[in-house]
Amino acid sequence: MHTINSPVFGIVLSGGGIRGVAHIGLLQALKEQQLFPSYISGTSAGAVVGALYSAGHSAEDMVNFFKNAHIFDFRRYTIKKPGLLDSESFIQYAKTYFQTDHFSELTIPLFITATNLNKGQNIIFSDGPLIRTMMASAALPPVFSPIEIEGELYTDGGITNNFPIEPLLPLNIPILGSFVNPITDANNQEMGSTSKFIQRVFHVAIFDQSSKKFDQVNYLFAPHGLEHIGILNTSHIDEAYEIGYQHALKIIEDIRKAISDKRYIPNL
Repeated sequence: MHTINSPVFGIVLSGGGIRGVAHIGLLQALKEQQLFPSYISGTSAGAVVGALYSAGHSAEDMVNFFKNAHIFDFRRYTIKKPGLLDSESFIQYAKTYFQTDHFSELTIPLFITATNLNKGQNIIFSDGPLIRTMMASAALPPVFSPIEIEGELYTDGGITNNFPIEPLLPLNIPILGSFVNPITDANNQEMGSTSKFIQRVFHVAIFDQSSKKFDQVNYLFAPHGLEHIGILNTSHIDEAYEIGYQHALKIIEDIRKAISDKRYIPNL
């Protein structure tokens, strides 16, 4: 997918659930400007978008992946597994989007992070079977059940690394970071229930570990407006895409300059 006119750069795609559809808007805006990432590192929703993009899917295809997944279909609920929804039920669906279930078939080198529950570690995948790894990276607990890979259980990569810049750093190339899990001030009423309190704690922890790495990218794409979209609110898929796309169009020249000159570090 890389063209001679596109600078060599890597892109980091954070987790964020439905907010991750904003990554698609960014990638589409880049494509329209003939800017194509040479390497992709993604976690959770960012891993899904990264895999679909690396497989050559259009923005429309990628958005439809999220729309047609029917996350809360009653047939996806599980009884005998931890989690509310059976992650295995999404694997057959995901296979329809890939000709071959292997990293080597992707047109762009891809790094996917997932959390190994047995070892308590963040693991980076870049080879081998693709789809189980991709879905494991996006298996947000306690909603989705963990996925077994080679006898061990894996879950959402965002738990241990929601901004996986690490695989790109040794490449010594400009890096564009896309972070779609913003945190804003919240009043007491917004944390008035157990579920809202737990979500707030989770988001604060995720933002804290991610923000420490923002100064390592050449440009940070972090569009405003995503904060009111729930991470599993499928009724806002189109809105998340438009937020990402429109924001990318506004700052596309800043992105171009940042990824074309590694010495250029914008004021984040």
